[in-house]
Amino acid sequence: MISLTILGVTVAAITGVIFWKQLGVMSGQLQEMKSGSVQTDRLVEKTGSIATNTTTAIEQYKQALAAALKDNRESLAKALAQNDMALNTTIEQNKNSLKASIGQLAAMQKHTEVSERPWLSLEASIASPFTFGADGARVTFQFTVKNSGKSPAVGVFLEPELYTLSLKKNPVAERRRLCSELIKRGPALGETVFPGEVMPMLNGLNLTPRDMAENSAPGGGGLFIYVIACVAYRPPFGEYPQAPYYTGILYDLSRSDPAHPNLSFVIKLGEDVPIQRLRFGPSVVFGTISQ
Repeated sequence: MISLTILGVTVAAITGVIFWKQLGVMSGQLQEMKSGSVQTDRLVEKTGSIATNTTTAIEQYKQALAAALKDNRESLAKALAQNDMALNTTIEQNKNSLKASIGQLAAMQKHTEVSERPWLSLEASIASPFTFGADGARVTFQFTVKNSGKSPAVGVFLEPELYTLSLKKNPVAERRRLCSELIKRGPALGETVFPGEVMPMLNGLNLTPRDMAENSAPGGGGLFIYVIACVAYRPPFGEYPQAPYYTGILYDLSRSDPAHPNLSFVIKLGEDVPIQRLRFGPSVVFGTISQ
């Protein structure tokens, strides 16, 4: 019995020791867990602080980056504006220089053209008597074209017309019309007159019976007659849509009377006039036009 008691006590003592040791181990583990929990809390706090600091740093970085971008945009815009202004100034200067160069070139070309261009003059004389017939009246003129310029005249056209003076026809307007029509002709069929060369040309001009009937002096007393002659031509250099040069002359045609040698008279209807009694020359009023 005693032995059993001792045994029981011994077992209890051993069990107590084991329990105590286990309790110590468990207590140590518990302390470690408490310590780990504290460290975890601290770690969480630290992590939170780091996150807060990181967020702040990111926000500050964003703000700094935005400010830098704004400054860069403003600097870039300012630089572009300055470059644009400088470029516009340069372009304007180049335009002015180009205009000046073009002006100088045009002046040089004009000077060269004036000094080297052909110059045609026109002279005319009567080559036949003034006669009447069934088809009207007719007279022939000798025209002479002379080139006093330094280059050939090409595409040369000479056109004379005979008119009776009336209220319906203005000599100056008719001359302008004739020259305007003549300069539009293409040069292919025109003549060529070289420097110093003289080109003679005979032209017979007519008045129709209708022209004479409608434009004779009151009472059928006579005809006030004038001749328009225009010569148009081009230089051998350059391209022109129409002839740039022309000479237009108005001539008066009348008759003389031996009884009054210093006076000029109209030509009477139906009365032929011999060549020696015809008076012909450039109009003292309207004269010559040229370009």
